[in-house]
Parts: sequence; C-alpha cells; structure tokens
Amino acid sequence: KAMAKAIINGAIISWARQRAEIDPDVLASSIHVKPAQLIAWENGEMHPSFQQAQNLLIRKTECREVINIKDQVFHSF
Repeated sequence: KAMAKAIINGAIISWARQRAEIDPDVLASSIHVKPAQLIAWENGEMHPSFQQAQNLLIRKTECREVINIKDQVFHSF
C-alpha cells in the first residue's frame, strides 16, 4: 500500500528552513530523511508523507521558538 503524500509547496519548506537558519543536512537528520529527499521536497520534485510533514511541522515549531528567542534578544538592545 502506497503512503499518502502531503501536497506541500516546496518553496514554503525551503523558506521556513532558511528563515530558521538550518542547514539542509541538519534538518534532514532531525526528521530522519536523507538530505537529497529534503531538497527534492523543497524543489517540488517529491512530496513528504503525512508523517514526514508532521515531523517537519514539529521541527518548524521548535525552530520558530528559537527564532522568537533570537528576535527578542536582538530587539532588547
């Protein structure tokens, strides 16, 4: 049985990763996929499964918290 794919705009994945200043290798490792697979998602050549998309969302939320902390630190000066 084929896994259902989450149709997510790869540019959004790429933008979020770059905004969080995360290297593709680091993000791929943290969600247990190969870097080439992550890049293929970002380029729109492939789509993640729903589970992989959920893992991306969890990772993105963690990154957003880090970004918010960075923004607060930089804006406090």
